[in-house]
Amino acid sequence: MRKALLAVYTAGHFTELRRTAVLLRQSQRYAPAFLFSRWYYGDLDRDAAICEAEGIPWLTEALSTAELDRRSANQPSGAGAAVATRRGVVATVSKLPFPFTAVRAIARQARELYRARHIIKTERPDLVVLAEDGVAYETAALIKAAHEQGIPAVILPFTVCNALEPAETFFHNPAYSLERWSNRLVGSLYPRWVFAHRGRRLLRMPAAQVLAKEWWGLAPPLPWQMNSGAADAVAVESPFMEAYYRREGLPPEKLITTGTLADDVLAEARLNAAERRKEICAELGFASDRRLILCALPPDQFKISGSQADAPNYATLVQVWVQALAALPGCNIVVRLHPRMSYEAYKYIETWGVRISQHDTASLVPLCDLFVASVSATIRWAIACGKPVLNYDVYRLHWTDFDDAPGVLRVEDRQAFVETLRMLVTDEAFFNDVRARQQADASRWGRLDGCAHHRILECFDHLVKRPDSAA
Repeated sequence: MRKALLAVYTAGHFTELRRTAVLLRQSQRYAPAFLFSRWYYGDLDRDAAICEAEGIPWLTEALSTAELDRRSANQPSGAGAAVATRRGVVATVSKLPFPFTAVRAIARQARELYRARHIIKTERPDLVVLAEDGVAYETAALIKAAHEQGIPAVILPFTVCNALEPAETFFHNPAYSLERWSNRLVGSLYPRWVFAHRGRRLLRMPAAQVLAKEWWGLAPPLPWQMNSGAADAVAVESPFMEAYYRREGLPPEKLITTGTLADDVLAEARLNAAERRKEICAELGFASDRRLILCALPPDQFKISGSQADAPNYATLVQVWVQALAALPGCNIVVRLHPRMSYEAYKYIETWGVRISQHDTASLVPLCDLFVASVSATIRWAIACGKPVLNYDVYRLHWTDFDDAPGVLRVEDRQAFVETLRMLVTDEAFFNDVRARQQADASRWGRLDGCAHHRILECFDHLVKRPDSAA
């Protein structure tokens, strides 16, 4: 049986690639194993426990914290002083200015590439599967290491993203501004790393990191566009996303329209939507004859975008958002938390009259009458199901991903949010018009025939068998 290595760097990656792992195991053609990033992944204990409960092997790029602590405690006398000295040297070097930072970044990138090569040679997968490929994570090193062993890599995109997302994320961060001389220098050497946004020129990564990526041949041709790297294929979910990627400059020959496994979840849920809706309502203590509104509560992004948010802090944002929904007459409000958010931390919002569901978001979308979110990639599922969407851009990111969808209403301030919600709930003609427009465009956003899993497996088989897959 072939082996597939599924690389996870965030909780969102795991949510989507977990579906892939289940499919691969059920197909009896691939044995899945998860690779969790050591640098970025903060939910390792939770998701590793899920893997163990489901019998899916997993590994990580580093020892666990507990293991490191144990080894540290068992070190011979004097080793602690050596470790402290080494850490002091690293801390001192990290404070040196450019170009010394570039030397350090190049050395660190070398370690990441070495680590990726070690993993590939040790695990010997037949296929590497990623949820994204971009400069934010060490995906390029893993793909390069796989290609050196003749192993193909494929991306099953977990989100929608163009250059506006990182540009907004780093807009106020001086480390990415071309006002820094080091960034101007590197930007002049590698102009494709530069992007102009809202009158400001930005470098996709700080100068030292750009040089490290270029030095080791890990720089993507389109640094500002996710999934533009060296992966052999991008499994595209819909005609809309194929056009989207083409417009952003991805090579057409890499785009394979398969649909996503979430599409199959949507398709299955639609088949018995009325029955499932009654079950969900009974489970949450709701009457089943009321309008059902599903809300994807946005995560806390105040460290990145708080200065432009439509709330002074995250606690206020949650309160305003949830209480506005809870005040709607004759509605059941079901909240889905972001993968980074725990139920225990946010269960207090249920005292305001809403209920949190821990079911898969894709299994809930076909059951709702209205979907409410904030620039979330899950909006595309609601569009594919023909569900009206209220997109409250509460962080005022101005992303344009869903501007083409006629049934997605975008607002940026609290008053517009409350007023639009009430119009959708109380003005039947307005609601029906928005829903009709969404339904007319739904097929462009998803192919809900229940066969995406077949097409994805065919894509994998083609890549594994293709003689030039690692070229």
